[in-house]
Amino acid sequence: MFKKYDQKQQFLLPISHADTLEQYFKQNPPRSIGDAQDSIQRLTGIKRSPTQIRIFLKKIGMRCLKVGFVPGKAIYPEKISEQELFKKDELEPRLAEAKAGKRSVFFVDAAHFVHGAFLGYIWCFMRLFIPSPSGRKRFNVLAALNAVSKEITIVTNETYINAESVCQLMAEIAKLGFVNPITLVL
Repeated sequence: MFKKYDQKQQFLLPISHADTLEQYFKQNPPRSIGDAQDSIQRLTGIKRSPTQIRIFLKKIGMRCLKVGFVPGKAIYPEKISEQELFKKDELEPRLAEAKAGKRSVFFVDAAHFVHGAFLGYIWCFMRLFIPSPSGRKRFNVLAALNAVSKEITIVTNETYINAESVCQLMAEIAKLGFVNPITLVL
């Protein structure tokens, strides 16, 4: 599989090490080519140039990608069980009441839109610059989605979503004229 020769007629890395290194890098992704080079030398005793390391990493399917994230609290088992308990004991009974017309349930969340350019990557000969706003101006949306009818009630502003904004949203929901109990899931 990795029997390709480089221009100096040397192996990039012996096949026997390729599977071991692939498994190691799945568990311990390197931060840089230098980090990968150090790991390979430590694990195999073989020292290769950064160019050969880069070629090897690409051959085993690795790419240099931006790291994403999930909220830290979401992965802890106690949080998962707490969420399942809430879902079973609190949310699902209220949703059943909402479907039966005995209650109104709204899911509430806010979004904050920033007036600014978020630039990506582009293939070019020279770095390009485009005009952009400062990014300090925001447009905030606080919305409530009716769980049954899927209608949305919104409050917007250009300052902050705070207690006053939540009170405004609750007043908007009250104007809808529901006579049954209302549950807001924030």
